[in-house]
Amino acid sequence: MYDYDRADLWNKIQYLPNELKDTEFYILGNENSAEKTYSANRTALKKIKRTNNLRKLKQKV
Repeated sequence: MYDYDRADLWNKIQYLPNELKDTEFYILGNENSAEKTYSANRTALKKIKRTNNLRKLKQKV
């Protein structure tokens, strides 16, 4: 079965390697409505605990 077959888990998967997982690649400036929307989405996603252990994640949910 494909690891990403469950859409309900997509936002809980840590896609980057541990060495890069907290790296900020783009700093939002809240200069326009698009950046404000991106910022709100990023804030919501940061509240979700993520993991790269897909087997354990599938067992939890």
